[in-house]
Amino acid sequence: MKVLDLFGGSGSMSYEFASRGCSEIITVEKNSKCCEFIKKNVSDFKFTTIKVIKADVFGILRQCVTPFDIIFADPPFALENIERIPSLVFENKLLNETGLLILEHPTSVNFTGWKHLLETREYGTVNFTIFENKHE
Repeated sequence: MKVLDLFGGSGSMSYEFASRGCSEIITVEKNSKCCEFIKKNVSDFKFTTIKVIKADVFGILRQCVTPFDIIFADPPFALENIERIPSLVFENKLLNETGLLILEHPTSVNFTGWKHLLETREYGTVNFTIFENKHE
């Protein structure tokens, strides 16, 4: 599986994907210190399938041309325009035919009625909304 991990933070999700055998993981993080931390762990853990990119997620989503099997996004809860994430993913065709976008977000953000919505799972003040690549 090919995975795009947006807002990489500490890299924990990328490490999970790597430990479960994903063949390619691209981790995008804007913070330099976080990128260096992830790179060090990737080296220490010998995760050869993880590539770390220091960049703005919205810029990557606009420029990327490669589709993924899974896109996981865990943005900061105060992030403005969080609803642009699924819009950019689908506008730019960033999911493979059976691909999924998993977006972690506060309960105050609601994606009910979105075209590609599969389900939302609620965990206290955190939601995980899963979008699928529906073809019509």
